[in-house]
Amino acid sequence: MKANIFLADDRISDKKLIRIIADKKIDWWIYLGSNYETHLHYCSIIPKSVKKIGMGRSLQSVAKKLRRPFIDLIGDLGEKYDSLTWWCSRISEKNPLVSSLFLKICYFFLLKDIVANKEGNILIISLSSVLNNLIAKELGKDGCRINWIGNKPSYCIITIKRLFVEVLKCALFFLFENIKRSIIAKQQSLPLPDKKEGKKTLVLHSWYDEGCFEGNAIKHRYFGDLSEMAISKGYQVIIIPEIYNIKRSYKEALRFMLKNTSKDKFYVPKEYFFRMIDYFNAVKVVFSQIMFKFNNVELLGLDISELLWEAKLSNLDCNSSMNYFFVKEIARKNIPIDIFIDTFEYMIQERSFQAGMKKYYPHAKRIGYMHFPLSPNLLCSFISKKEANYIPLPDKIVLSGEFFREILLREGYPQEILVSGPAIRYQYLWKSIIDKKEAKKEDKPEKHIVLLPLPITRADSLEICLKVSAALRNIDNIEIWLKPHPFMSEKKIKAIISKYHLPENYIIVKEEISKLLPSVSVGIVAVSSSALDLAVSGIPIVRIGSEKNLNIDPLDWLQEIKEPAYDSEEIRNQVEEALNLGEDERNELMEKGKELLKKYFNPVNDKTMEAFFA
Repeated sequence: MKANIFLADDRISDKKLIRIIADKKIDWWIYLGSNYETHLHYCSIIPKSVKKIGMGRSLQSVAKKLRRPFIDLIGDLGEKYDSLTWWCSRISEKNPLVSSLFLKICYFFLLKDIVANKEGNILIISLSSVLNNLIAKELGKDGCRINWIGNKPSYCIITIKRLFVEVLKCALFFLFENIKRSIIAKQQSLPLPDKKEGKKTLVLHSWYDEGCFEGNAIKHRYFGDLSEMAISKGYQVIIIPEIYNIKRSYKEALRFMLKNTSKDKFYVPKEYFFRMIDYFNAVKVVFSQIMFKFNNVELLGLDISELLWEAKLSNLDCNSSMNYFFVKEIARKNIPIDIFIDTFEYMIQERSFQAGMKKYYPHAKRIGYMHFPLSPNLLCSFISKKEANYIPLPDKIVLSGEFFREILLREGYPQEILVSGPAIRYQYLWKSIIDKKEAKKEDKPEKHIVLLPLPITRADSLEICLKVSAALRNIDNIEIWLKPHPFMSEKKIKAIISKYHLPENYIIVKEEISKLLPSVSVGIVAVSSSALDLAVSGIPIVRIGSEKNLNIDPLDWLQEIKEPAYDSEEIRNQVEEALNLGEDERNELMEKGKELLKKYFNPVNDKTMEAFFA
């Protein structure tokens, strides 16, 4: 007998939901949404007699099967729509930290498997009316009886309304923020470089948060001393800063940077060069993205056209193409560029920079630096083999180790552009794994320190905090250090602590992770590249898998690493096991950490740094 499906979206009132559950005698329920707070709410109001359908491990398994077909499908669409408009779209980017498109597709395939093996009345609460439409259509074909809670949503009415609201909201916020910054930048006395006899120009695009402004000098989180090395080689250096998550004003941050300008190093804010026509063109790109038509687009036999239609209206970003127009403006000002170096996660901002450089500085060498450890589910960093023929790739991609070069080669990148270089962000590890024992002997903490490097999103940070809080309740002699992601404000973490009444032993730490590791007994990680910092340092780690979202974990490449824990009992067992490790077991972890270090990360020296100049 096929299941009876009851469909609701997550706007349904609690009162109505409880009434439906009682009237229809619901046997099972599942929430298809990434908001962990909403998931907890449904867990609290739905009677325990109605069985919850868990999906953490199964979701990751489905994502593993679908990631390559999905990447290839988006590559095929890229061949059709090859343009700046396409490369600056969220669909093209495939970033699961921003767009829920791939997650919704995974939800559907997972749900189809679940329903095929269940009988009775199943309540499905979804974050998306479009996803519900797809579920109703496809499961109805399979013989399931579909019941709508409330009126069946009209797809066209919903999306036309969203079209107006989303575009207007995007354009107004974009214009307000950017014009305000542009006015501030144009008020500054900005020294601009020119073509000097015998001097080449290297342009560096990077990101700077509040932690980069400590002391009198600017800390270059991603590129270290690369600018100084370039100057020593006879280059003049232009640094294009992306300033974010700062406690000071943008004006104060900009003035701090300009004070660090020298005769061969220039800080050049993009906003200084923009004209009104650039803002107009950026909004026009967003309107062009809305005009993409998706008909009969299939992934493994499933027509995902409506999901693509919904996705193109979600997370609209007028800023995505501004890097292209910035390059156009500095070319108009005849600012010289011989080498252009950008970070490389291959998000839309980097793509528009590459497209602009390719058009307006065709003779400059374009380099992307993959400064972070790859995770299988961070789909924006991967391309199809077909895409490599037309996507605006750098001339060279410098990676932090041979391991990552081999992954990108296997994933479809052209061999000739992949170069193994320095692991600048992780150079401290080469020293810390040697000095770790001495550091602990000199300053052994009174309590066991459990480090939680938090993910970039509030939802993921909330999930790991609440799971750990439930798991480690009543464990004595531990202190939980919460390390916010650089893109996450401390204010949001404090709000989580206050709202959910986390115990007093949960402490927000602001220091760099390199300074924290010597005191750490156990690391707990989820959706964080810090998993590698901990593993390489020989610290026992507990990986937490997401119940509702995709795991973004660089350790997923390694089969020998213990599987993630998904519930409180698993987390508690793994933490207690880690805390009770003997000296021999910890020494063994240290040796494995050294092996991982050599496997993942190259040292920073003249030889590896030469990858940026050769």
